[in-house]
Amino acid sequence: MEGRLGISDFHLLVITSLTGGALKDSDRRILDQCAARIGLSPTEVGRIFKDYAAGVVPLLSPMSDKQRQKLLRLLVSVVAETVDVRAARDEVQLVARVGSAFGIEKRRIKSMLQGAAERYDPSQAPPNARLRRDRD
Repeated sequence: MEGRLGISDFHLLVITSLTGGALKDSDRRILDQCAARIGLSPTEVGRIFKDYAAGVVPLLSPMSDKQRQKLLRLLVSVVAETVDVRAARDEVQLVARVGSAFGIEKRRIKSMLQGAAERYDPSQAPPNARLRRDRD
């Protein structure tokens, strides 16, 4: 699939997010926002997370480089609109894990995050945006 992102793309995003172990609350919030942008309902997202928690993982078809780039751009965009990436350690680690799992070079990931940091405008951030480093 080369067009819109869909449920299988979200599954891949969740799987790659889990490469670092259990998801943190901050990871889950970012993934929930990505799912909303893709057009998934909260019920679908809840079922997906429940399945993964129970060890039920769908068989996914390979994704093109173009789709992986598109999915990573979505993740970076959501992170950039939610937190100040200069201070948001957990969210930056999530982007780095996913980008690495997608085979995207570290310097490209860093460049995407730097661009996001330059575009971050706290006055446009959602009310629950965090401007400092979290303490988990």
